[in-house]
Amino acid sequence: MAGRNDLGLGAREPACTIYTPAWTEALAWLNEFVSEKHRTIYRSLFACLEEGWRILRPLQLCIEELQAEAGEVSKAAADIALFIGDQITDNFRDLTETCLELLPSRTGWKEELRYGDIEPEAGNIALAVRLVALMEQNPACPPAIRSYAAPAGERITAWAESLPDVLAPIIELIETDLYGRPPSNS
Repeated sequence: MAGRNDLGLGAREPACTIYTPAWTEALAWLNEFVSEKHRTIYRSLFACLEEGWRILRPLQLCIEELQAEAGEVSKAAADIALFIGDQITDNFRDLTETCLELLPSRTGWKEELRYGDIEPEAGNIALAVRLVALMEQNPACPPAIRSYAAPAGERITAWAESLPDVLAPIIELIETDLYGRPPSNS
């Protein structure tokens, strides 16, 4: 089946993806209205989010294929697919949307930014992927998921641990501009 957005990974982009209209609008906004000085730190965030999605994307593709076979999969396999969709993909998409809110608009930043939620949520997503890796031992776990879960668990954990370094300059920029806090000297 031909996909909407082949990323050169040999498979179509899943129906449930981070590449939403909000993503496209934020990227266009970044390229057009954010100063070059600040654009670099935001581009790092976009790159980081895309790296995380490249890790999780194969799992989402697997569950979409399982969902297409609805009557042909076991209850356990359907439960694993539901867990991946709810606890991994949906939460990663929410995390991505929260990150997109960190871009300033024409009038500045939103009043209530939830950047304090990002790092814990990234850790929760990594935990969920590691739990799916443990499910690999269940014979009902679909073979396609078995081949992705363990390596994805290791990679997304490393990704989640690197996220604070990417977020730090953005948070500093927001706190300096929005709250008048002086930049840290660290």
